[in-house]
Amino acid sequence: MTVRCMNLLCALLVVAAAGSGGGRTIGAAGTVVTPTGVDFKTQIQPIFDRNCALSGCHAAGSASGGMVLDAGQSYSNLVNVASSEVGPDKRVVPGNSAASYIVEKLTHTTPRSGDRMPLGGDPLPDDQIKLIRMWIDEGAKP
Repeated sequence: MTVRCMNLLCALLVVAAAGSGGGRTIGAAGTVVTPTGVDFKTQIQPIFDRNCALSGCHAAGSASGGMVLDAGQSYSNLVNVASSEVGPDKRVVPGNSAASYIVEKLTHTTPRSGDRMPLGGDPLPDDQIKLIRMWIDEGAKP
């Protein structure tokens, strides 16, 4: 193999290893595709299942504030739904975690109304709150 071929091969390997950058890929039509990183069903709903959709909290039949967070119901009770505490503010504003009341309830020691969630428990870990924020900021897709 010639030196020129070796240089070309090394350059191709560097480009392949680096990817296209920014978490983007090039689609079939040559367009840039930015994949969403957070999946509601596999990453967000399990947080609600473990911490919120519990009897006496936000499970069907005993949901505080009428907000059922059980699988199959949570998305429609959160996204673009006015808060029962501070309406007309929305529980989740797709694309804007800073304007989403759920983030306030999870992060503020004293939210505008009621208490920090999960009620009576430890606050959610920072990585779970970050994941919820990312999901919202990515557009809060189902």
